Amino acid sequence: MRTRCFFIILFCVPFELWGQRVDIPSSTKVQSNQLLTGSLLIDLCNIDLKDSIQSSIQNEFHRYSPSRAALMSAVVPGAGQFYTKSYLQSALFFGFEVGMWILYSQYTSKGDDKTKEFEHFADEHWSVVRYARWMAQYYPEQFDPATLLNNPSDNVEHPWDYVNWDKLNSTEDAIGQLILTSQPTGFTHRLPRRPEQQYYELIGKYSQYGGGWDDAAYYTPDDVLSSNVSPHFHHYSAMRGDANDLYAVASTATYLLVANHVFNALEAAWNATRMNRKLSTHASFQIKQYGSVIAFEQRFTTSIELGK
Repeated sequence: MRTRCFFIILFCVPFELWGQRVDIPSSTKVQSNQLLTGSLLIDLCNIDLKDSIQSSIQNEFHRYSPSRAALMSAVVPGAGQFYTKSYLQSALFFGFEVGMWILYSQYTSKGDDKTKEFEHFADEHWSVVRYARWMAQYYPEQFDPATLLNNPSDNVEHPWDYVNWDKLNSTEDAIGQLILTSQPTGFTHRLPRRPEQQYYELIGKYSQYGGGWDDAAYYTPDDVLSSNVSPHFHHYSAMRGDANDLYAVASTATYLLVANHVFNALEAAWNATRMNRKLSTHASFQIKQYGSVIAFEQRFTTSIELGK
């Protein structure tokens, strides 16, 4: 009788343990030589579950690198958010970047067009030869006749090519120093060489250059002090101001582009850190038998605010 009971227990226990479910928490340190599943078949055959469990946990719980996210967004705004699967934020940051580049390109192009327009206007209506003759007329003692290398008319194609700029500037300095003798002149600057940017700026900014405009026939030193300059001078000044306003918008776009890269990098790093804190993965395995086949069913759940 005892022998029969022994054989019944011997054959029944393995089949009972065969169908048992085994739950293995993700925090368990699995050792292949220590893991007992409760199934004599699996334990006796030494089936290794360690690699399967750890592989599943790694695939489900992917930690994001804050430094990598920050670097990606610093190079291409929105890339770090795309890396952390924050697709809406990624689209917003990248869209802002594209919009600022379009704004910068458009207003830079408009500024360049306006600059070409006022430079062409200046070449048509302002002459350095006329300006030098105006100085010779009102300040003969300070004017050096050798300032002009030749004696061209106002209709020469490029009048600035006939001017000795060093002597022209020395004449401007001499006239400007008359203020020391209680004779203010309004001469405060030296004319840069054409085609420098300052050349086109000064002739439409300071009234001392008013004598070089073609509609300043009665322009006098007293007009210099009162800024009663020719209409062409005022029109040119307005054109140059419009160009500067267009460039100012383009410059603001560049500041916003830089700010977008910096802020986006910081936000991407913070977002990656926040995602790592929120994600925590638990993995469990259930061993089932289907005929002569043993199958492992994986179950994953994602909880919030557990991975601090």
